[in-house]
Amino acid sequence: MIKYYLHFCTCGCGDRIEIKPHHKYTGIPKYLSAHHRRGKPAWNRGKPLNHKPNCSCCICKAKRDGTGQNNPMFGRHHSEDTKEKMKISHLGERNFNWKGGISNFPYPFEFNEELKESIRERDNHTCQLCDKTQEDEGKKLSIHHIDYAKENLDSNNLITLCRSCNAKVNTNRKYWTKFFKSKVKSLELMRPEIR
Repeated sequence: MIKYYLHFCTCGCGDRIEIKPHHKYTGIPKYLSAHHRRGKPAWNRGKPLNHKPNCSCCICKAKRDGTGQNNPMFGRHHSEDTKEKMKISHLGERNFNWKGGISNFPYPFEFNEELKESIRERDNHTCQLCDKTQEDEGKKLSIHHIDYAKENLDSNNLITLCRSCNAKVNTNRKYWTKFFKSKVKSLELMRPEIR
């Protein structure tokens, strides 16, 4: 069992060593991390790499094979046509980072900027809860799914809200669903439907 009294770094800095549970098994360290090397250079500083001319380590390969003047493209540039071909060759499923077309997840691809803008226009670019306009907000207003189902893109299920109201309506969902359904019905009576 370790006695829990103060332990100080033996390098002379006067810093206290914090005793941790694993010290019960490993023992209490004499120094704080790296204090015994304070003021001394790293062990390998200034020492040359003692590698053979055809060394297969990653450092030598990089120096020998593809950097600087050893690179076959050194001082040359790709043509615009080649750049376009390279771009196309890495689009979609051919991209190394492709995850099966889920970039818009959990929203469907039809939930795009055109649909959002049509809903904002229907609602006169005004939050339907606090009547804040898009100019007051300084940003585009959010589009809220009334029934909280992100796949339901019916215009009767979408309504314009400012960001703070959109965050507020994520509680007590039954109440807000009923409230906004009645709000959309009143909007339909006042304006023609936009789809």
